Amino acid sequence: MQIRIPPNYGPRYNQLFVDLYPALAEKHQAVYWPFFMDEIATKPELMLSDGIHPNEKAQPIIRDFMLPLLLKL
Repeated sequence: MQIRIPPNYGPRYNQLFVDLYPALAEKHQAVYWPFFMDEIATKPELMLSDGIHPNEKAQPIIRDFMLPLLLKL
């Protein structure tokens, strides 16, 4: 499952990091799952005070995103 780093690392490094996951999945013939935080990270009420990690309220959203992916396996 893809993760992302905070934007303060800069656009070049961020893009290299984002591109790494699909490349590794292809190289190792692994299942590639997209980043799951797009709809969570933009909502402060779903994030811890560090602004990086999801809080308790976000867990059901993460579950609902991941369950179909896990069931495919």
